[in-house]
Amino acid sequence: MSLSPAESHTDVTNWETKAHGTHAFPAACYLTELPGHRFKAHWHTELEFITVVNGQIQLYAGARQFLLSEGMGAFLNTNVLHTAELAEHCRHALLHHTVFHPRLIGGYEGSIFWEKYLDPLMTDAECSVRIFRPESDWQQKILALHSNVWKSIAQDAHGYEMTARNDLTQILFALTDHQEKNTTKEILPPARKLLKNQARMKDILQYIHEHYFETITLEDLAFAGDTSKSGCLRCFKESLGTTPLQYVKRYRLQTAANLLRDTDWQISEIGSRCGFEEMGYFSAQFRQMYGATPSEYRRT
Repeated sequence: MSLSPAESHTDVTNWETKAHGTHAFPAACYLTELPGHRFKAHWHTELEFITVVNGQIQLYAGARQFLLSEGMGAFLNTNVLHTAELAEHCRHALLHHTVFHPRLIGGYEGSIFWEKYLDPLMTDAECSVRIFRPESDWQQKILALHSNVWKSIAQDAHGYEMTARNDLTQILFALTDHQEKNTTKEILPPARKLLKNQARMKDILQYIHEHYFETITLEDLAFAGDTSKSGCLRCFKESLGTTPLQYVKRYRLQTAANLLRDTDWQISEIGSRCGFEEMGYFSAQFRQMYGATPSEYRRT
């Protein structure tokens, strides 16, 4: 299978459309370096494990924030909105991800493996995110198993399909065995609130991705999420660690970068299509984010 490129492709709801692995073996591993890779907030039906190989990151997942240091890891359940960035004062981080469809372990929906183990885990909002620390014996075992999975897939080792499936099965069994124990030190908000915030964020992000080229106000975003302006601000802070309008600006700049790379449109047209009325402001903000002006970025 070998290492897959860590590129995220999403639709307007931030659902990741990229296939992980193949239909025959629905699993893939990724290597992510920060800075360098820009995480888009996204969600997918697959399960995901992350290990911080070195550095420190801030993980935003399931309307919560987690500081992950070297050697720590995380489990992201199905349909959990998530993103990550370098932690404050950290200059570099390296992450290992493994993303896989639950049918790799459970087979078909309705099987004993699916009904007894997978479904109770995937439908438990309290288990939307689990954090692993090497100080805990059972969590260290999960971290070691994930390391084996990642290496076997990345190196295309002989029989990696069997060994990876076996190790992932052991990880999920350990998770279900400790499902009722909250071993994270963070205080978890009620499950109903988590689900409501996630649904609200998906609605707001969909609105942004469909209207980013228009004038967008905080009132517009609050209305899209069926919440107040303060509720909208709180949702973004908890889920993505930023403000709604900062996210809008960043999304516009990311879209502009893609258009600079993939089209021959004039820079002024790209700026206008991405919601920037003043080209001087567009160029300055682009340079602040990418370290180059739009024209310099296009030439690289």
